[in-house]
Amino acid sequence: ELSVAEHTQCAINSGAKIYVASVAKTAAGMEKSVEILSKLAQEHSMTVLIANCVGSCEGFVGIGKSVAWSPEGLLKQLDDETEGVLVVDTKTHEVDVRINS
Repeated sequence: ELSVAEHTQCAINSGAKIYVASVAKTAAGMEKSVEILSKLAQEHSMTVLIANCVGSCEGFVGIGKSVAWSPEGLLKQLDDETEGVLVVDTKTHEVDVRINS
């Protein structure tokens, strides 16, 4: 839960090098999550991923835009329409995008 600072702090304190968040976010919610987790990647030398839903989801519209960062910055981000998966090689930071068709 991104709104609970203790969750990310626990990952940091345990020495985690990868942080994955599966979310269901609107455009505004995703904007906040991107801000929080991009800083986490950079400030704590982590590979960070957000998997978000796309389209109608329990009374709201999920904006998609799943994204991955390395400690050096943005690796790849899907758009607001594409259903797909980001596969990240955590050693090389190469990203394979697999699109649902």
